[in-house]
Amino acid sequence: MNSDRLASRLDFCAILSFIVPLFVYLLTLAPSVTFFDSGEFVTAIYSLGSAHSPGYPFFINYAKPFTYLPFGNIAFRVNIATAVSAAAACFAVYMLVTFLLADEDVTDDRRLSSWYVRGAALAAAFAFAFTPRLWLQSNHDKPYPLIAFMSALVFYLVLRWRSAYLAGEERPAFVYLGAFLCGLAFGAHQTMVLMVPVYAFIILATDWRIVTRVKEIILAVTFAILGFGVHLHLPVRAMQNPLLNWGDARNISQFLWHFLRKGYPVEKPVRDFGLFWRQVNAFNVPYEFTWVGLFLLLVGCVAYRRRLRNEILAYGMGILTFLLVIVGYFNTPSDLIFLTEEFFTPLYLLSAVFIGLGFFVLLKALVNLLPVPSIRMLPVHVALGGALLALPTTICAINYVENDQHLNYIAYDYATNTLRTLPTLQSGISTASEG
Repeated sequence: MNSDRLASRLDFCAILSFIVPLFVYLLTLAPSVTFFDSGEFVTAIYSLGSAHSPGYPFFINYAKPFTYLPFGNIAFRVNIATAVSAAAACFAVYMLVTFLLADEDVTDDRRLSSWYVRGAALAAAFAFAFTPRLWLQSNHDKPYPLIAFMSALVFYLVLRWRSAYLAGEERPAFVYLGAFLCGLAFGAHQTMVLMVPVYAFIILATDWRIVTRVKEIILAVTFAILGFGVHLHLPVRAMQNPLLNWGDARNISQFLWHFLRKGYPVEKPVRDFGLFWRQVNAFNVPYEFTWVGLFLLLVGCVAYRRRLRNEILAYGMGILTFLLVIVGYFNTPSDLIFLTEEFFTPLYLLSAVFIGLGFFVLLKALVNLLPVPSIRMLPVHVALGGALLALPTTICAINYVENDQHLNYIAYDYATNTLRTLPTLQSGISTASEG
């Protein structure tokens, strides 16, 4: 294959949607352990053990290979694993936007139109990359970027199935693979179950008679159970007494106690309107993408309300499901709401996808205002590219200082100075610092 044909097959914008966020994440990566669950996750990953309920077996097994990197301390290597999964989530935004806009034209030049689609998708990926929620999750050990990527991948597979089905082709393998990934992703974070209504709605809206296909439903459930099998990690490793063995899930009763999160407090606060409003605002698109981002999201949804009606309704169903469970059922106390903000990461990814549609709508409107000869002029393309990058650049500038963790040694220093007061551990601290 010659270089011209290779270049024509490579989507450099897709590569950029992964490489640029990854570069920024590595630039702002925490150099060691941080506060909250960081030390626990690092220990569980390093020892292939079990973190706090429900154990996070898929996240632990995903991050474990990164501990073999030949540089940095163990915590830094695990942080790299999270940065990679966050960059993959940004690529997923690009993948979904280009798929949804695959048949869209801006001009009569199909090749030029495809570049406009890629530009809108890339801008959406960058906008998502620099949101405060994803960025903060990317620079230290967190499972939420991984669950966002997995949820987007399943969404893509369901859309591929729908597209093939409407074209008269039976492609149940897309659904089976999606079901397997759902079960697997459940081991990264249990909020994956809240995405299932989104996928089910798209399938049933395509053809509700799918519910009569008992054999295919059984196969899909079987693949989901196979993916869920990653939870066998918990009892298998518990019997090996790893360094961190939260829940000690070596028998069925301990496994259920751990998996069902029985160790958490069950007393709910008295909810007034003020608490309810703070809980609802844990999902906050204007805060993540600015009000311009919300405007673009609405533009995308309105402009494609007919062609992508089911996808937009599925997105709305996802928001409703998350709020009903996280706000309605969990009823989180005021001082813990900041923890539930991270649960909405998959929804922010889908929000970025519809923002990408809004980017394309405005880009198309601008192009249509230009005289035909100017469409092929390089300065015009540069100006349009600058317009697309204005929002992600602004989001990046707003959030850079807060999310730059590359000098964050606070937790490391706190732990080190505390342990130094124990003479018998001084040699162990020195060994750990070198490792």
